[in-house]
Amino acid sequence: MTRQNGEKLIVVNFDPVVFQLIRESKVLERKHIKLLKPAETVLIQEDKYKRYFNELNEVIGEYYKVRSKIRSILTKLMQPHLKAFEYKLKPGFYEITWTSLKIESFIKQIKEDLIELSELIYNSNDLIESRIEKNIKAISQEVLVTFPETEGKAIQLEDFVQMQRSKIENKTTDLKSKNVMIEKAVNDLLQMIDADSGEKEKESQRTVKEYYNYATYQALLHSTKASLNKMKDRVCNNAKNGQKSHPFFEIHLQMNEKKELMLKPSIESVQGAINNAAKEVLSCSKKIYNWGQDDKKEADKEPFYKQIATDKEIVRVILLLTGSVKGTEEELDVCKKTFTEFEK
Repeated sequence: MTRQNGEKLIVVNFDPVVFQLIRESKVLERKHIKLLKPAETVLIQEDKYKRYFNELNEVIGEYYKVRSKIRSILTKLMQPHLKAFEYKLKPGFYEITWTSLKIESFIKQIKEDLIELSELIYNSNDLIESRIEKNIKAISQEVLVTFPETEGKAIQLEDFVQMQRSKIENKTTDLKSKNVMIEKAVNDLLQMIDADSGEKEKESQRTVKEYYNYATYQALLHSTKASLNKMKDRVCNNAKNGQKSHPFFEIHLQMNEKKELMLKPSIESVQGAINNAAKEVLSCSKKIYNWGQDDKKEADKEPFYKQIATDKEIVRVILLLTGSVKGTEEELDVCKKTFTEFEK
């Protein structure tokens, strides 16, 4: 074996001239011309040389194919395993020739080593897909708010608040569990790869954990943002493109004992309920903790809440929700004026 392209690419070191020599020797043999001893030896060994050449080419080709399947985030962490395999190829560079008696055992050994490396990479990718990325995607797609099943059906304020509270309680438990599962899966991944415990490898392990920790945070942020936007779009639903806007809250216009017109529940109560629902969505992240805090009591653990609550997009949506019924209040004042003749 040898290396090409700046001593990087491993290739099988077999001179094509040998195959040309074999073809010419066959022609001479058919013409009954006596071959020189070296040519005769090569011709006798033709099948064996071709088999060795094809098997080695297959191993090297499969090695680069397997190597290409390594996730970019795992490249540095996998380096010790790649170097270990290439070290096993070392006899093919310096010791073993095409006529060596050890060549068959050498090929058999590197095939076994390649299978072991392939299984490591395959199992790593499978763990990432099934236990890490799948759960991260599930977190990002979680909806933390709920609305009446019947489109356009108005809902009482008390029911709205209770629906959101129940939804958040269920989803918080689910998201908390997924976050723990992702962290455990990453730890299992690092243990599976089990690279040398040198400083470079430790740094690579920290990089992998930070990468998936941040990906989990981003998924939770996306879920929170999408849920708040969904609430904003439904609560602040205005007629668009000529489509009729459906009422969301059930509000009654009543006259009190002093014959004064009043809304029940009040606009302040409606806005308060919306604000509380938004807080409930944000509070979900208060019980979902950042990674690497297993040694701390739950009360001392740092949640994702602070990062999410201070995100610019989250703040923007919250501000829109806190003033979501301002326009409605003005419309209701106009509506109330049509009933002023019934006052006092």
